[in-house]
Amino acid sequence: MDIAEIFLKVWPEGVPAQEKAHWAAVPDARREAVLMRLHALALLDANEVQVGQAADRAGLSRQAFHKLRKRWLADRSIRSITPYRFKPSDAPGIDSKDAGQSFGRAGSSDRLAKRRATELIGDYPSESNGTLGRKLRDLLGDSISLPTAVKTIQRTRNATALNPSLLAKTYGSSLLIDLVGIRIDGVALDTDEPVMAALVLERATGLILGFDAGDPARMERSQLSSIRSALDYIEHLGIDRAAEREARCRIVLPRRQSARGPAEPFRLALREALGKDNVFDRGTRRFGVRTTSIIGHKVNRVRLFSRIGEEGGDRNLRKVLPESTEPMLTVEQFVTLARSEIDRRNQPLLEAVKKLVDQVTLSSSGVMTQTLTQVGAILDAAA
Repeated sequence: MDIAEIFLKVWPEGVPAQEKAHWAAVPDARREAVLMRLHALALLDANEVQVGQAADRAGLSRQAFHKLRKRWLADRSIRSITPYRFKPSDAPGIDSKDAGQSFGRAGSSDRLAKRRATELIGDYPSESNGTLGRKLRDLLGDSISLPTAVKTIQRTRNATALNPSLLAKTYGSSLLIDLVGIRIDGVALDTDEPVMAALVLERATGLILGFDAGDPARMERSQLSSIRSALDYIEHLGIDRAAEREARCRIVLPRRQSARGPAEPFRLALREALGKDNVFDRGTRRFGVRTTSIIGHKVNRVRLFSRIGEEGGDRNLRKVLPESTEPMLTVEQFVTLARSEIDRRNQPLLEAVKKLVDQVTLSSSGVMTQTLTQVGAILDAAA
């Protein structure tokens, strides 16, 4: 049976775009193994073979095939059955378990710092790590340095991000619109240009609400597209919070918008709408730093690179370029694959948000929609 016939058996209504991207990302040396597994699973799903026969067709032991089928039933995707040379990370970025364990080993003064940090995050959910770090330093005095206080706030956010009682206070109160360099483990692009992504994040959970990516020189368009996709995502899932208070929003602007000068009307409008301290438009160090402090440097197979600017000659852009020997994807396939990894990462976070329904009024339009619509209108007028 050839590739087209196997795909037709698995997806009779047509192969989804994300699966085409996943297939394009499979190295040549592993494609035969993937097809054997896919064919065996399709035959078993159609009751055309027994489990033992399917395992033989897949070239696996019975025990290994059971594990493979379990992954397949949980996520019917080429991604779940590909024998990677590395194990794709399932972590949502910064490991909250590790963060929690680091506090568990701490002494009484560190436990006090964690307790105060948790209280500050609950009382001031939209404030930055730096602002809360300074408040924590003021509370604890000389027993903690400012850098340690900021790090304590960051670790506490990650360790307690999905705690229901805290999340009920913090969810929907703070948004981040950022730009970050990206690459995907195990694949290369059919272009020499690096890829930058525009992201919209809900800060409390680390949910990636909006995403678009492409040429660093066209980040204005990608940023506006990411805001529109965030609005669609929120509305479709009904995960906005009732507009009982404003959502603080921070935005990192791309170079072309940054270079227009302080008198540019759209920048003045953004500063008036969001506050001057929430609009970042100077220096390459602004790119991605806030994103990676919230969700870490990996979204499953997608690597995030901070401090990557689109200014010409920025040597850091080379970090984003993968090895040329890896499978070649088009930019469109690359973006589709990245979206798929983001969706997978978002799933457990969405489940945590939906469990808030008894404590928080969720809807298709609320405080986040209002803020993003306002920002999008300002950027659209300047496009």
